[in-house]
Amino acid sequence: MTFYELIDVAQSVAARIDVQWGFFLTFHLALLGGIVYVDRPLSKMKKGVAVVLYSVFAIMSFRLLRLQQSLLEKAYNDIVALQGDGCCAGSQLMEFYVAEVNAGFGARIVYVAVGLHLLAFIVVLVSIISDQSRTGSARTSVTQ
Repeated sequence: MTFYELIDVAQSVAARIDVQWGFFLTFHLALLGGIVYVDRPLSKMKKGVAVVLYSVFAIMSFRLLRLQQSLLEKAYNDIVALQGDGCCAGSQLMEFYVAEVNAGFGARIVYVAVGLHLLAFIVVLVSIISDQSRTGSARTSVTQ
């Protein structure tokens, strides 16, 4: 592949990662809003089911994100491998990719993914487990 084809691949993968992060954040905002602001406490059995279903979602989401990040890291490494070919001598694009790879781009994106997924997992699990009725509070309850 050429330098510019590899950049196109890297940008395509990065766009997919952005969409995946957007879904992840939107899902968690909606989920937490439902848990925190809807006064319909879950029974112990429903809490258990919610924890299992959320755990499956969290694992799948993390795994898919890591696969995309791994692909992006490989694209960056392939771009940097072209550095000695003379195809892009003096290219600021090449300098950008070289600097990112040398600065530990691969490790950095892993830390971000692990950190945010763990934080979200803990917040959601605590929210599910500690969910209880708020009758008498200022919050509006859902009528059935």
